[in-house]
Amino acid sequence: MEQNLPKEITNVSFYANTITSNACGQSHTLFLTSGGKVWSCGNPANGRLGLGTDITTNRTVPLEITNAGFYANTITAIGR
Repeated sequence: MEQNLPKEITNVSFYANTITSNACGQSHTLFLTSGGKVWSCGNPANGRLGLGTDITTNRTVPLEITNAGFYANTITAIGR
């Protein structure tokens, strides 16, 4: 589903975080929390969202990237 207008984030567990940074690609967005966790939403093609290869549908609400086993202090999103 193509989403060209901003949409309210309704994921309740996402609200429990303080977002310190975000990074946007052409079809995906990453969010960095103050605790070093990364959340993502958008088009999952080519593993862009970091949620695993079994994700094939667009994610309109952020999901936490839990399979990475790391804490981030910087995020970057480029390209498609």
